[in-house]
Amino acid sequence: MSFMGCSTLVLVRLIRVLMVFSSPYYLFKDTSASRVLLWPHLKSFVEACETKLKAKPTSNSYNALRDAMNDKLSVAKLSFFNQKASTAYDLLKLDLEKERVENKKIEVGFKAEGELKSLLSTKAISECQVFQFREECRQFVVECVNKIFERSPLKYRLARNMACLDPRLMVSDQEHSKSKCKRLLEELVTLNRVDGDDVDILVASYKELLHDVDGCELKSRFKDFKVEDDRVDMLLYECMGRNKKFEKLWRVVRKVLLVSHGQASVERGYSLNRQTEKDNMSEGVIVALRQIIDYFVLVGGMLKVDITKELLYSASSSTYRYHQYLEEDKRKKGQEAIQRKRKTVQDEVDDLKKRKKVLESDITNLTTSSENMQMKQRQKGKKLVTVFW
Repeated sequence: MSFMGCSTLVLVRLIRVLMVFSSPYYLFKDTSASRVLLWPHLKSFVEACETKLKAKPTSNSYNALRDAMNDKLSVAKLSFFNQKASTAYDLLKLDLEKERVENKKIEVGFKAEGELKSLLSTKAISECQVFQFREECRQFVVECVNKIFERSPLKYRLARNMACLDPRLMVSDQEHSKSKCKRLLEELVTLNRVDGDDVDILVASYKELLHDVDGCELKSRFKDFKVEDDRVDMLLYECMGRNKKFEKLWRVVRKVLLVSHGQASVERGYSLNRQTEKDNMSEGVIVALRQIIDYFVLVGGMLKVDITKELLYSASSSTYRYHQYLEEDKRKKGQEAIQRKRKTVQDEVDDLKKRKKVLESDITNLTTSSENMQMKQRQKGKKLVTVFW
């Protein structure tokens, strides 16, 4: 597979090279392709290495960077990639079945357009190369859209009809919401998650919910619902969770809201753990580092953290708390050693009790067997031999 004349492996290596030349903090907000601003400096570095003014690296990253320097459209390609990475949500608005995406309508981004005009003005590239560049951009967009829909849960009927729980749709287009609600319940009946006898009751409850939302104080919150900031479960709970007439409907809605949308957040957590792990790090240190990173992401960066009195006091008393932690850890280890010793003694006692029980059982069995043999000998009239123990 190739992207605009550049193999996927070379493109990935090139992006990794750009990541090395930037601060790790900015990786939280920007894509690695945005390091295209460093391109002139990288170009000077490669030229110095090729002219033996600097030591020439032998890594694959340098080879990928050197090969990219020979392509005059590298900056335009990276700029286009960065533009699509930052506006990936717009790709979902394309309907490939109803309209054909033309290369002239593909937005390659302001930076890429400026780079193309600059190369054309200096006759570094031809109009044919520009046309080929736009055509490959079109193919890239089409493949991205197809891959998104292939991996998207929207290909399932259940996920598509979950739009009936979209607060914005519940206010703007109630008829469409009702039809989606019916199809959602049909799918749940097929999956044996809802009883077919309750469908009519649930549909009536949903219609009543739409009527109540349209005339209550929460209508503005439904209309101005923001996916990035608001939570649909909390909003619906305020409308249904506390109202007994929506008790059955809320149980179904709660099941639907629990449908998994993937494990991307969990996988990202594993990746962060690998980045923060070092030698001789305890579980508590890893948890603390993850909490710090998550808080940086929440507030929008390290520079946006509020320096409060509580934070300063906590930082100044860190040594004292560390010594407290060491004493507590020493105390816990001492208690664990005592518990292990007690457990060892208790295990030995339990083992002796088991042996005693086995011996008592053997003595009882031997005594019973001896008595039975004596009884048989008496019945036969033979002389018995008294066994003394």
